[in-house]
Amino acid sequence: MLRRHPQFFAYLALIAVCFFWGTTYLGIRIALESLSPVTLVATRYLISGFILLMVSYFTGAHLPTGRELLWTAVFGVIILGIGNGCLAFAEQWVPSGLAAMFITIAPFWMLGIEAALPGGERLHAPTILGMLVGLCGTVLLVGPAAANGFSGPVLKGFLVLQLGCAGWSFGSILQKRHT
Repeated sequence: MLRRHPQFFAYLALIAVCFFWGTTYLGIRIALESLSPVTLVATRYLISGFILLMVSYFTGAHLPTGRELLWTAVFGVIILGIGNGCLAFAEQWVPSGLAAMFITIAPFWMLGIEAALPGGERLHAPTILGMLVGLCGTVLLVGPAAANGFSGPVLKGFLVLQLGCAGWSFGSILQKRHT
């Protein structure tokens, strides 16, 4: 019955994204109880990379070779290695929910780095206004928790997360410009 609904698969995909994206931070936190951050990130991406490689191979999709493979690896290290590596390290000091909130600052890194790079897109008033609205929402969500203990380990975790956001943003911009 539900399968006949025209947007059944769209809703199913939305539910899957919400579940997997929403549980990522908690999953990292739980995995850190028995794995080091480096082992966690390496294992996570080796498994997912192998699965994608097998799916690509068996479906006949294009697989990168030569320089294309080299650049794919470089972007993977910058985006996933630095971005998610810093997330895994930071979750040693920051609760998973707070880490998820701190990550919401990532669009500022993306826009700021893009605007600062030669030939980058310039910021416009509507974009800045939208970013400020988003920042206000983040402050409302994070503010009370941060005000009660934004020092020591939490501050260290926040700074490591911002390094991860900067790495993710920089790598994404480089990849966009390269392709």
